[in-house]
Amino acid sequence: MNQLVKYLGVVFVLIGVIVLVLHSLVPNPTNVYLWLGLVFMVAGIITHIFMQKRFK
Repeated sequence: MNQLVKYLGVVFVLIGVIVLVLHSLVPNPTNVYLWLGLVFMVAGIITHIFMQKRFK
């Protein structure tokens, strides 16, 4: 379980990437996709840094 929690930040970043890919694929893209991608990626980077320090 600790291994899964350790890579939680990477999962958030990948979700952000998927949201940004969806933005390029939908017929009428809005800025909501960009904001969601940004939030997931920033949260993922912060979570990754925090988890790496915690489980070192």
